[in-house]
Amino acid sequence: MRAFIQERAQAARENPGQPMGTALLFFGARTEAHDYMYREELENLFEDIKQTAPESQIITAFSRDQPQKVYVQHRLAEHAELVYRTLLNGQQKLNGAPKAHVYVCGDAKLMAKDVSKALTALISEREGVSEEIAAKWVSDMRRLSHYQEDVWS
Repeated sequence: MRAFIQERAQAARENPGQPMGTALLFFGARTEAHDYMYREELENLFEDIKQTAPESQIITAFSRDQPQKVYVQHRLAEHAELVYRTLLNGQQKLNGAPKAHVYVCGDAKLMAKDVSKALTALISEREGVSEEIAAKWVSDMRRLSHYQEDVWS
């Protein structure tokens, strides 16, 4: 994940006039103070990325920093419109699986499944299609290597 962001930032620096697709990093961990690894580096890289993709941003979810737990799937729902625009990748409406790329890294037991469910629900709601159709689109993204998981348990 870090190398991907470093590469995007390098491309933005080398081609400042070349527009790029939006990059969204949903960073989830238990606490900001102890678990936000590479914070300064990531923030600096995203400043470079924003030069060619202005909506790009880091969205954090620290589950133990407040009384109510907040996870990445909650942040996906909060930022549904931005996520949806990013998935559209310039299209007016999805025609099958989104063309954007999604990378999910982290816990396989709960987090990865919850993120997949949240993305499916987001697509279903925004597209006005059943969850079954939205789930098929997410499955197609996986098949086309547009939805990749680096997960562990």
